[in-house]
This record gives sequence, structure tokens and C-alpha cells, in this order.
Amino acid sequence: MNYKPLKDGQSFTTTKWAESLEAWKKAQTDKEVAYSAFLKNLTEAHYYGYMNLPENGENIDYDHSFFTISPQDGSKNFISVYTTMKELESSLAKPETSMPGRKVVAVEVNYAFLARELTLADSDQIDGIVINPFSDDYILTREELVEISQRLCSGLDRTENLGSTPANIFIKEFWKVFQNEEDDDQRAEVFSHILEALNKAALAIPIMVRKEDLVVEDGQTFIANPNTDLAIRMLSSEDHGDHANIVPLFTSQEDIETLDGWNAEDEERKALLMTSDLETHLVGLNNGEGFDAIAINPFTDNIVLTKEILTTMGYMDEEE
Repeated sequence: MNYKPLKDGQSFTTTKWAESLEAWKKAQTDKEVAYSAFLKNLTEAHYYGYMNLPENGENIDYDHSFFTISPQDGSKNFISVYTTMKELESSLAKPETSMPGRKVVAVEVNYAFLARELTLADSDQIDGIVINPFSDDYILTREELVEISQRLCSGLDRTENLGSTPANIFIKEFWKVFQNEEDDDQRAEVFSHILEALNKAALAIPIMVRKEDLVVEDGQTFIANPNTDLAIRMLSSEDHGDHANIVPLFTSQEDIETLDGWNAEDEERKALLMTSDLETHLVGLNNGEGFDAIAINPFTDNIVLTKEILTTMGYMDEEE
């Protein structure tokens, strides 16, 4: 064992230890603060890029594509976007011509749009997004997109980026396909993809919390007491019985805003949105709330999952 007898040991003074420990802590804190600030800028910024569109302007929502860029070895392919018009105009990747019936347009988009583009793009053809490829050369991968969404959405009143969460995007896209599909076998397969996406989704639930049980730190709201009683804004539905309790869950800020008066509050309680995964929500519901079903985006998509379906998915035990 490598040690010295106490009488021969050189003391590391308390002051030196405290100073070195404080310096290390500060370095970690500064790094965290810097990354948080970067994510805020990343998700709130608007971006510029060149897009290939049909000249007739029809079906633009689905018939569009960003121009991409690859390294010299051609091993990767990235959607290329820029943070300023100067970056865009000086791009070495500026397209000069377009195909017949198509046109090249410079467009401005937000982070949510880019997140959707990367999520739905073929992973065999698009590897990620590169921001300012000829200067900053910052690459946003699919994995980082998932990590960012999980980091930014979990907690209380953190719903601005819900719509950019990859699994949430898949839920809404698959639901569109499900509604338009007539073949029962195909519908069953599409619905299985919706359930698969739900396992990875971030969902917001409207709750009421006593104001005295809330604390705010660094601009974020927390529940001080983990045993605090949470009142969930339930919906009723004649389709599930005269007094059926339906738990509303939302995949985006736009869907949340369809719930009229969700943010109503009184002198004692404050209305908040709690964002987490489906399993966490259901654990809380099983521990205290009687409910008959959950509804994903009840006023838009209205994906209803009964207790029977939730049991089949493994989220709930069979009732005796």
C-alpha cells in the first residue's frame, strides 16, 4: 500500500482542499450553465436554408426537401442550415439550378420544423443536421435530438419543446396514417407503431397544486413536498359511461391550448403542466386517481387508451 506514516506526511491544508474543490464545482456549474444557455439558443433560434419545392405550390407540407451536404469522402449526408442570411448567402453549397417542375427557395424555419424534418427523414439517407457547415460546423444527430427533448421537457411547465420530441412527432404522424387507412390489418400494424412511440414519448398532464407547496429556483418551478396532493384536470365522456373519468395527455403546446381554461387557478392553487413519460404518469394515477381511460390530445387527435389497452401494453395489472 502506498502511504506514509503520519509523522512523515505532508499536510494538504483545509484551505487548499476547499479552494480546489470549489474550483472543480465551479467548472462543472459553468459547463452546465453554458450548455443550458446553448440549448435555449438552439431551440429558440430561427434557421435559413435552401429548399426544393414544387413550382405549382401543391402538397408543399410533404413534397419538400432541404438541400444536403456531405464531407469529401461522402460517408455522411446532412441537412444544411444557417443561422444568419450572411452565412446562407456565402454558402459554398448554394444550389444553382433546379429540376423541371421544381424551384429552389430560400426559407426560414424554427427548431421544431428542423426536429420534425430530421425525425421523419430516412435514417439511411440523412444522418443529421449541420448548422453553419462552413464556419461553426455544428452537427445535430438523431441521438442528440432525443436527449435534448428529454432534458428540456421533463418537469413542471416545460412544454415549449414538446412538439419537437421525436416520439411525439411519430405519434401524430402515425395517427394521420391510421385514420386514413381502411384495411384492418394495416390499421392494426399502424396502431402498434403508435403504441411503440408512446413508450418513448414525453406527455404533459394538467394538474392543480397548492401554491404553498411550490418553489421556484433559477426560473424553474418545483414541487417542494413529494407527498403533495395533485389534482388532475379530468374530462368526462358519455362514450365511456355517464361519469367516466378521462385523463387528458398532450404531445405539444398547440394541443395543450385546445383545452379551454386548463390554466384556471384560485387563491390557493396554481394550474401547471407536468411533463413525463407515460409510465410515470400512470404510476401517479394508480396511486391516487380513479380513472377509466386516457386520451392523447383529446381535442385534436383524440387517441383513447382504455385500461384494457393499457393493461395489454403492460402499464397496468389486470383487475381482479
